[in-house]
Amino acid sequence: MATELAQHGGEHDEDDEEAELEPGLAKVLDLMTNKLMMAINNKLKPLAKTVLSHTTELKRANDRLDEAEARVLQLETAKEPHAERIVALERKVESMQSYKYL
Repeated sequence: MATELAQHGGEHDEDDEEAELEPGLAKVLDLMTNKLMMAINNKLKPLAKTVLSHTTELKRANDRLDEAEARVLQLETAKEPHAERIVALERKVESMQSYKYL
């Protein structure tokens, strides 16, 4: 195989490699690959659960923030029509208080 790599300049297809392997060696490589993948998956499962949990918490927080922003906007727009009336009533109260003391 090393001779073939040298002849082809190191370039080869993975399919060619598997075809060149003895059946027993291919089976061992598949078994090792599967075991390695299982070990990696087992190590990553807790991390994946943590990421999913944090993603869920962030979504909930984002939803609450969106709701709070909507409420604040509603309050800000609700006071606008009454602002002029409130100012007028405050002036009226002030004038009534000053009249009382005269």
